Amino acid sequence: MVGALAHIRFVPLGGLRFPLLLVFFAAIPGLLLLFTFQDGMIWQGDSRAYISASDDLLAGQLPEKFDWWPIGYPVLLALTALVSGSSVSAAAISAVVGGGLLVLATYSLIKEVSGKRVLALFASAFIAVSPGLLETGWIPQSDLWFAVSCTASLIPLAKALNTDRNMARWLLLGALLTTTATLFRYSGVALLPAVAAASLLAPAGAASLRLLRTVSVTLLAGLGYGLNVLWHISIGLGWSGTDRGGVVDRSAADVIPEVLIGLGRLVVPARFNSLVLVAGLLLVAVVASALIVALRSSSRAVVPASIFIVGFWASFGIAMLDWLPQTQAARYALAAQPALLACLMFLIRNSTSPTEVSRGRWLLWRVLLLGAVLLQLGRTAVLLSNRPEASWLPPTL
Repeated sequence: MVGALAHIRFVPLGGLRFPLLLVFFAAIPGLLLLFTFQDGMIWQGDSRAYISASDDLLAGQLPEKFDWWPIGYPVLLALTALVSGSSVSAAAISAVVGGGLLVLATYSLIKEVSGKRVLALFASAFIAVSPGLLETGWIPQSDLWFAVSCTASLIPLAKALNTDRNMARWLLLGALLTTTATLFRYSGVALLPAVAAASLLAPAGAASLRLLRTVSVTLLAGLGYGLNVLWHISIGLGWSGTDRGGVVDRSAADVIPEVLIGLGRLVVPARFNSLVLVAGLLLVAVVASALIVALRSSSRAVVPASIFIVGFWASFGIAMLDWLPQTQAARYALAAQPALLACLMFLIRNSTSPTEVSRGRWLLWRVLLLGAVLLQLGRTAVLLSNRPEASWLPPTL
């Protein structure tokens, strides 16, 4: 079978065809969201609180009834509303723009990690038709822009590990984007060890200078969290904004299976609950394998993505102890999907070289990836046909 497939070749994506495909994929989330926005936005979770906080900022006052949430998303909405006219329309515009940016950031990350634009194109298509992206975009929440900033922060960190040129600048940019991520959601602190690893593994400099660089860049990357701390103190909530005193009440043996189930629900639909634990274990194996291969080779660009995934799900497991695994909404998982794709594409690239001997296996990977994209598209079609009731009028608090 593989031998027969080896004689089949895809049409080369040269000239303008490739960038046009990428632009098309980047436009898909926005077009789907514009279609769903005909009836309004979907109001779930903390979405009303974000809109209210944005309205307060537009009125020139500190947000009321906005207790422990990060302040970044209301600020983004308020700035956009200066042009759009209202916080609700700003939420719709930012979702359309953010969806396209996430697709482009995913492409850039996979291209940097794998070195193959075909794999990067598959990954961007996978995200473009993701039901998680659509479900996150049509709700006024910070999660879409959190995913954009997390993915964007991993790109310069990967570049810093891939080249000696402008390495310090790439580290600095990655740290600043990490600060942006923690302004949107606190689980962005999972990027801090990724920044530290990138600065330690990046070439050039004596050991003492590398350590100094690591400390300084990591502190810069945590600036966003520090700004949120100041925000909480200014409104009388203390440094953390919420009480996590009970997070140690459960054992690791109790929590780890639930985190694995949460991971599995990234890829397994709800009706196949018996497979979610297996899927979670497979995803852990992909991330661990990518990290091991990277550390044992000269190609270490995937290290920040791997470490971010581990830190993200560890912090997520702690923060959601009382609710795991029941509360695995798509918005919780979106930020990890591009990083997971980076690990997978890194492994595919490093286990399959485009030689005559392995050309059949390389083509088989393409067929499997195309099947995954089509499966995503089918799940998105089902989601569109069953989307919740929408309205342009947000409910009262």
